[in-house]
Amino acid sequence: MNFNTFFAEWKDKVCVSTSPELTRDLYFTTDRDRLGFDILPSYIEEQGVDWSVAVAKEFELGSALASRLDPIELAKFRMIFDRHMVTLSKAKFDEDYHRSSDERALFLIFHKVPPVRIFSAMSRVKNVTFDFLHQGIDGGMTKRETAILSALSTLFFIELNHMMRVYIYFERRAVDPLFSFDVILPGDDMPKPGYEPPITNSQMSYPDKSRYGMVDLF
Repeated sequence: MNFNTFFAEWKDKVCVSTSPELTRDLYFTTDRDRLGFDILPSYIEEQGVDWSVAVAKEFELGSALASRLDPIELAKFRMIFDRHMVTLSKAKFDEDYHRSSDERALFLIFHKVPPVRIFSAMSRVKNVTFDFLHQGIDGGMTKRETAILSALSTLFFIELNHMMRVYIYFERRAVDPLFSFDVILPGDDMPKPGYEPPITNSQMSYPDKSRYGMVDLF
């Protein structure tokens, strides 16, 4: 089975309908959070492709995809990840966000990436994201930077929730008794020989590509 077939089989089984309004009510509980999420899209736009590329690199390394995927599968993941970064950067948490998040999670499940790897990857993503924020601070944290930092922290909880939801839904519905996630072994963090980290986000560089659809590009 290839990922296209796997995705088609599972995308409706793991999807959830959570309105953007409900997400805001659940997560944006302070004025600081609400202010931060109002600012977040413009802040991410300021960081542009550089931030997206840094996030993609850390996620590939932390999830061990850099050490387990061949170049073709890695290219597929980058298309999926880049597409999700576009929907994430809008901070709308709408249907497009849920769909691209589910696609990313199902790709990780298809390649048997264990949940602990997801948390490891997101920890690395958090670090590089905060580094970007601190680089732009001159003379201490202003109200704006504090609000952005709060929003970014909350963003990681939202991201982890959606990925783990797909993992949980998959395990509840999976019927293959032989399926299991990979065991973490020493050396798993070492990228494959010849691994080249991402250098751009094609979806951010060419926004019109986001309308072309999901994995049918492959």
